[in-house]
Order: sequence, then C-alpha cells, then structure tokens
Amino acid sequence: MNMTQDSCCEKMYVVKKNDPLYPEKLRVYSRMPDPVYVLGELPDPSLPSVSIIGSRNCSAYGKKEALRFGRILAQNGVQVISGMARGIDSWAHIGALEGGGKTFAILGSGVDVCYPVSHEKLYNRILSCGGGIISEFCPGTPALPHHFPLRNRIISALCDVLLVVEARKRSGSLITVSYALEQGKTIFAVPGKNEDALSEGCNRLLSDGALFAWGPEAILQELGIIAKHTETAEAGSGNTKTSETGIAINRIGKQEQARTGNIKAGNSGTEYAENGSVETECAETESAETESAETGSTETESGKPGTEKHLPESLRQTPHACMIYSLLGQTEKSIDQILAETGLSMQQTAPALVRLCLEGYAEEVPGKRYIRRNFLM
Repeated sequence: MNMTQDSCCEKMYVVKKNDPLYPEKLRVYSRMPDPVYVLGELPDPSLPSVSIIGSRNCSAYGKKEALRFGRILAQNGVQVISGMARGIDSWAHIGALEGGGKTFAILGSGVDVCYPVSHEKLYNRILSCGGGIISEFCPGTPALPHHFPLRNRIISALCDVLLVVEARKRSGSLITVSYALEQGKTIFAVPGKNEDALSEGCNRLLSDGALFAWGPEAILQELGIIAKHTETAEAGSGNTKTSETGIAINRIGKQEQARTGNIKAGNSGTEYAENGSVETECAETESAETESAETGSTETESGKPGTEKHLPESLRQTPHACMIYSLLGQTEKSIDQILAETGLSMQQTAPALVRLCLEGYAEEVPGKRYIRRNFLM
C-alpha cells in the first residue's frame, strides 16, 4: 500500500450498500459501487454539494476560477467534490480548503494510494480538515486509465450541482457531464473566450443549455442559499455583476432547463462522450493531459447475429461500443487483448467499455478481464 505517513492515523472503513452510512445519493442510482472505501468522512447528506471538474492542463484563468468557486462555495457552507487530479480538480479542492470548508476527493485508485503522488500534501490536508477520500477500488489498487471514467459517475452522483470550469472539446470532463445528465443533475459551465481551445467544451455546453456560471453566486442561488460571502467584482476588471443581474441570468437558465432538461435533449446521455477519443488520466506516465486528434470510426459487425442489434440506441451511438461488444464473447478478454484485437487506443476503449459495463451488457470478471454479460446468465 502507498498510504502517506500523515494519513496512517486515519482509519479506513468500508461502507456497503445496505449500511445506513452508504450515501443516499449513490443508492438511488443503479450500478453504483458496493462497497465504497473511505478515509476520513463521507459528505454530509444534510448539506449541499457541488462537484467541480475541468481540464488538467488548465490555464491561469481556469486556476483562478476553480479557486474562486471552491473558496466562496465553501465559505457559504457548500461541500466541494472533485477528483484530486491535476489542474481544475486540485485547485477546486484547494479553494474549498482556503474557504474553511470540507472537500471530498473521489479517486481512480485505492484510498490509500495518493495519485498523483505530487498531491500528497493536498491529500493529507483534505483529511486533516474534515473531508474525505473515497473510492470504489480496493486498498492498494493503482491508478489505471480505465478507472477514471468509472469514478466520474460517483463524482456526478454525489453532487447537487455539477460545475465545469474549463474543458476542451473532447475533454474527459464531458464523460462526467454525461453521467450527470442521466442522473438529472443541474449543469453549470464557466464561459471562456471563443478562440480558447480550453474553453471550447464549456462554451458548447452553454450553447446547449447549461446554466451560465458567471460567479459562485449563480450556483448559490440555484441551491437556494443566501450568500454571506461573495465576490461580485472580478479582480482588476472593475466590472461588477449585481444580484439583480444574477437572478435574471439564473431565471433564463431555469426556463431553458425546464424546456430542455438543462442540456438540450438531442445532446443528452452519451453524446458528450462521443466524437472519438477523450482526455484520460494515465497512471503509468502521469501525463498532464492525453488527447487524440482522431475522430474515430464507428465501424461495427452489425451484420452478424448477436452484436449491435441487442444494444439500445444510446449504446449503438457510442463510438466503438458495438465493436467491443461484438468482440466480447464466451472467452474472457483482458484490456490488452481488446486493444490488440480492435486496434483501438485506450482512450477510445475505456469510455465504451465503461458504458457497456454500466448498462449491463458487459461485466468485469476476476483478473481484470471482461466478458459479454449474456454469457453469464
């Protein structure tokens, strides 16, 4: 195990689904982990929670916004949830700690494995300030690329509001948005410059109906909180957004949400995880951000019996899901075998495989191998 020294005194515990401590926000959704492993505390169900996500290779603007939102939300009694990754995640955690609040990190490794290792101080500070480290993976489990799309569904499930601070067009953050949409969460996005690639994903979300995160006050209003601590003026800009303006913006957003379900129906579900590859976090290289310029083909073996015709429309429209489903059969296959036989990259394979498992069309069996689920019945 790779538990850091300062956290050795923290008692790790296991919470099963039939345990009263199991988060109700996880219990209400299907295919949530059972059990979850916890260091420190679980989010308080009586308090509002906001998940803040975004790019690992964030800009100075993204860092400032993540810190600002995390800090002011925490100062107003909101719990901040994220994934402790580089970039937006870590700055959101730090902002919440600066605001004197509690923050919770959902890991793609065991709770005793600090990943990335450079975040050891943050890891310990989250615990010492009354927050928690949460994972569905057994203690000692290393951070692996295909774990991160899985943990994203927990990040979205535990929140009342999901905030995307900065994201590229094919950002892995948009996988979390997909889960949040399926879970009926409210989505906010921080706007950016049109020519800024790091803001392309957020600007697209806004055009599709996400609520406009002009400042932390917008989210506090959504949560029904009267802000005691606010920052209405951007540092150095001299521009102030009044509460009247904020309420007007929020009402427009709510009207759009009422018509479209927060994000336009045509873009719901897996659409935000489509268009080929997405960013993923690689535990072995600890790369800051991995992106593929490929759009990915959607070729399948649809002419063969027992392939895509058994999948729902949402999965058939998920790139590479049909190809992987067709490949899986009675023989168990490892990730390496799937990559070799499909010719896909890990960034292309992981989201599709996660979707197949979550929808019940594939299953992970001992040894980190996968099989088509209908062969298990």
